[in-house]
Amino acid sequence: MVRPSKFEEPLARPRSFRLRQAEDEKFAKKLKEANLETSEYIRNKLLEDKTEVVARPQRKNKEARLELLRMVGQLQRLGNNINQLAYRANADHLAGTLSEQTYRDLLSQLEDISLDLKSCLPKWD
Repeated sequence: MVRPSKFEEPLARPRSFRLRQAEDEKFAKKLKEANLETSEYIRNKLLEDKTEVVARPQRKNKEARLELLRMVGQLQRLGNNINQLAYRANADHLAGTLSEQTYRDLLSQLEDISLDLKSCLPKWD
């Protein structure tokens, strides 16, 4: 035979937390003064006491994090492509297959791209 419940509604899942030593001693003292079971004392405190709720910043949701990771990946590929262009332009210029004017124009355009990216990402080093 099943023992009858003390509550009209069955209890939901258990919750747990940890306290520092000093906090635990203070908690034990209050628990003894209240002469209640731990779970009943905590339920009363949580549900009946008037407490000020301090809202923490919400974590970014999973979709936003994934989108950010995709954007970072795109920026890494873009940086890699720019490095390849600069490397190839320098090698061709040194080999004499790229004219001085074309080389200077290409470097100027790469610097413009770099400045544009830096203006979008202020913490860019």
